[in-house]
Amino acid sequence: MTINSIRRIKFLSSLINASNYLEVGVATGKVFNNLTFSGTKVAVDPVFQFDTDQFSNSQSIFFDCSSDDYVDQFAKDIEFDIVFLDGLHTYDQTFVDLCNVLNLCKNNAFIIIDD
Repeated sequence: MTINSIRRIKFLSSLINASNYLEVGVATGKVFNNLTFSGTKVAVDPVFQFDTDQFSNSQSIFFDCSSDDYVDQFAKDIEFDIVFLDGLHTYDQTFVDLCNVLNLCKNNAFIIIDD
């Protein structure tokens, strides 16, 4: 499943020349850490299951908080081209995440929802 997500995100990225990426629900980082973008990559997860310091740099930023807290407290001036929602996998939270990220996306952005 992870390889399919990576392949899908890379393909969609190439269609719109995406530069900024947001992933909600990063867990082990297998998808997030295997993607490159020319702009900023933002990872949001309340409990990362890997050492984020190994991957953190000026273009890869990690927020160890809920997606709601990220949107309320940390979302800055970045407009995302691609968003991957892979969080709690419940209808209610996924719907909230979708509504929240709509305000953070460029007009031609892709939002990918897992499960």
